[in-house]
Amino acid sequence: MGLALNEQTILRSVHNVSSSEAVAVCDLKGKSLTAIALSTNAAVQFPNLLRLDLSDNAINNIENLKHLKQLKWLNLSNNRLESNGLEPLSRCCETIRVLNVSGNRLSSFEGVLDAPLTRSLLALIASDNALTEECLNAVKNCRELNSLIVSNNSIESLKHELLPLRKLGKFSASNSGMQNIGNDSFSQNTDLRELRLAKNKLTGLPSGLGKNINLRVLDCSHNQIKTFAEVQVLAKLPKLTHLSLRGNPIAILDGKAYVDNIKAMCPRLRTLDGHPLDKSHPALQGDDDDDDDDDNDEKNTKNKTKPTFGLKRTTGDDDDDDDDDDDEAAKEEARPSSKKRRGKRGKKKKEENKNEKSFLETVVNGEDIDGGGNKHDSDEDGEEDDNDKNAWTGEDGDLNSNKKKIIVLGKELEKQKPLSDKEFDEKLEKDRLKQAGVVKVEEVKVHRHKNKIFGSEVFKKLGNEEKKSAWDDDDDDDGEKGKRCSWQ
Repeated sequence: MGLALNEQTILRSVHNVSSSEAVAVCDLKGKSLTAIALSTNAAVQFPNLLRLDLSDNAINNIENLKHLKQLKWLNLSNNRLESNGLEPLSRCCETIRVLNVSGNRLSSFEGVLDAPLTRSLLALIASDNALTEECLNAVKNCRELNSLIVSNNSIESLKHELLPLRKLGKFSASNSGMQNIGNDSFSQNTDLRELRLAKNKLTGLPSGLGKNINLRVLDCSHNQIKTFAEVQVLAKLPKLTHLSLRGNPIAILDGKAYVDNIKAMCPRLRTLDGHPLDKSHPALQGDDDDDDDDDNDEKNTKNKTKPTFGLKRTTGDDDDDDDDDDDEAAKEEARPSSKKRRGKRGKKKKEENKNEKSFLETVVNGEDIDGGGNKHDSDEDGEEDDNDKNAWTGEDGDLNSNKKKIIVLGKELEKQKPLSDKEFDEKLEKDRLKQAGVVKVEEVKVHRHKNKIFGSEVFKKLGNEEKKSAWDDDDDDDGEKGKRCSWQ
């Protein structure tokens, strides 16, 4: 057998209260109550009881609540109130401001129309019942009503039921099977700020909605709106900031076109379909991906092989010295200010080294290999400079045949099959040594450093039976024969 609500039940539910007169809030949610058995003494014993929660019980009659004269907040949700279970309200609860009767079996608001609470009621929550559109006529006298929640009922249409509610700020009738809304259904509700009509069968929005200039939140998701012409009234809502049309055929169109049209009609809109109205909106994600692909294609077209100084060779990131300099310059810019200041000296040196011509450039251009840069400053080396000069020129001052051969060799390399840097440098070093006639080459290894070639000295000296070349320089003072090249 269930429990009944009486004075002792209220006292047991509160703690740290010195007397019953101090009780202001009573929470009896889910206490398996089946009836209300308050006596006339309740008004005297609990004169300051303002808030009473009786949700999640099995109460089917609220007659005896009339003894709580000062009650302002009453929660009767998820009980067993049926059909006209609110009829006792016409004789009690004159001061109630918030009434929650959702989750019952109510089919009418009988008793509310002429009840004393119509003068004080601010919020009525009656979702998950069996209410119809005729039931809404019972609240027309609630002139102070600010919020009306009747979702999950059987309200198929709206006409003029809400016109008397001039102070209505929130109306929700989601999932109620609504198919039609009259053009003037909300024309008098000028204080309406939140309207929720989701999960119905609406094909458009009423033109009279444009008079609700204070509307900020509109939820018409999961309906049957197909074209933008059916929602043109949105352009007359200057304060609309939150709109949801997802689940409608109109929202399945091209994402960018859908968002652009909505933004044009609602310039102050912040969220659309529950997402911020910016580039992160899901409807714009596909377009952003396409833009990223275009950017990547442009970057790939810029990765072209830069030509070297007239020589044919295979392409590669390691072979592009100019790119290396650019990368180093970029790293230099990214370093902290202190390190960047110290690196200016090295950068200056690098620019000076760029002006120096490498051996490969000198050979290809047919210029003087010495370039005037290997002359000795001291007078002691004057004799050696003369010997070097004689090695390059003959008695009549013409270029020596050995030098001519190297010049021809460098120019012919341009016509050869493309070689890698390593193959190119090794071949050039090996041919240089052979043409000079100084050594018999067994193996040549070279490595590169900033366009400068360094050859290894893996060779053997010529035997006595082999002929000396003009590159040989006899030095009788030391008693030995030395062999060297002018560029070594």
